[in-house]
Amino acid sequence: EEAPPSGGGGLVETALEEEQQTPGAYRADLPTLALDEVAKHVDKEAGGVWVTFKRGVYDVSSFVAKHPGGAKILLAAGKSIEPFWQLFAAHHHPEVYEMLEDL
Repeated sequence: EEAPPSGGGGLVETALEEEQQTPGAYRADLPTLALDEVAKHVDKEAGGVWVTFKRGVYDVSSFVAKHPGGAKILLAAGKSIEPFWQLFAAHHHPEVYEMLEDL
């Protein structure tokens, strides 16, 4: 059999796969935060609006004003957004996950 061409073609695929992160996945390059610390972040004056999704913590402060559901996003401030996302199917799209990871 012929060997794959040299030049790192496989490395390109690996790099692209690594760029696409799974929302809420554990990341060793980020600090681990306790849920009681996240719970303190419920508004901009309290250090920002943070939410959790799976194992990830996200500062959604800059997104609150843009949220299509208005201030409803604040119902999840300081806690998990998962119960809310289970109610609204619009959240289960790659674009939404990408937006979350970009925050």
